[in-house]
Amino acid sequence: MGAAWFATAHGVTRFDGRQFKTLSRVDGLLDDSVLSLCETRDGSLWVGSASGANRIKEGRITTYAATNGLAGGEIFHIEQGPDGRIWFRTREGLCFFDGQRFQSVPGVSRIEDSLFTFWRNKPLAVAPNGMGWVVTKDRGELAQWDGQTMKPVAADLIRTNDWIDTLHFDRKGRLWFQLGTRG
Repeated sequence: MGAAWFATAHGVTRFDGRQFKTLSRVDGLLDDSVLSLCETRDGSLWVGSASGANRIKEGRITTYAATNGLAGGEIFHIEQGPDGRIWFRTREGLCFFDGQRFQSVPGVSRIEDSLFTFWRNKPLAVAPNGMGWVVTKDRGELAQWDGQTMKPVAADLIRTNDWIDTLHFDRKGRLWFQLGTRG
């Protein structure tokens, strides 16, 4: 049985089936407020926090922040694409890590500070072709990164008083989304 990882307000906690162990700032994380997790195919655990990202691999913790080229602010969502890129949806936008450096994706709006936007998920999904999809406006403009620019796919996709909460590609490459108030 593999371990289960949990993002918490006190760090990242690992449960191995018998005991819990928490890693925090004291252990080398950038921040105790963990917002997102992603395990990648190389066995790394990427940890998104209020201050940047950490990569945990073979017990070693590496930190990444705006000074490394990571789009600034909180890391709300992390996902690995089929080409190995690690995608990050942050307060300041969207970027990916290609194994060597971070590259920002232009045309993705900043997530504004408000109670309404903070508690909602900040959707990101990576298509089978390796391109990132995000919701770029507060309530539901779906856009796709085509490798060069962010292109709107569906403006005002949903009605008022709702929002896209989750994006997901299934095994057949179909995009699914969850609406925040109606599921």
